[in-house]
Amino acid sequence: KELETLLDNTKLEEADAKALHEAISKERHGRLSDLERTVQETKDSIASLKKEEDELKEKIVNDGNVRQSELNALEKRIKEEESVIADLESEIAALNNSIAHLNDQISDLQRAIEDIRDKSKRESSGINAEYGGVR
Repeated sequence: KELETLLDNTKLEEADAKALHEAISKERHGRLSDLERTVQETKDSIASLKKEEDELKEKIVNDGNVRQSELNALEKRIKEEESVIADLESEIAALNNSIAHLNDQISDLQRAIEDIRDKSKRESSGINAEYGGVR
């Protein structure tokens, strides 16, 4: 009876571990997707700013009207956006490391559960043999 209870508890722990893994994975994937979307939006913004910068450079050459302050502001904004991308990519890397760590912990839990099952089977076999059951 104790072994059945232990086995039932082990099954519940495994189900809990799987549910926890799925919940964490969904949350991390959602956060990762949001960050990747933000990175893409920022890259698109940079591309747009660079196009705008190129258009301004052409206008400066064609008109002979130097708008250095506008150009400087655009270059500064591009650098700020690139800094945002670097920060986001760093955060994505940290999330990936966190996911890998969680996956390692889940693997450890699964191994522990399997060890408990193996021990339970061995003990069950010993009890069966002791009482004239399977030998």
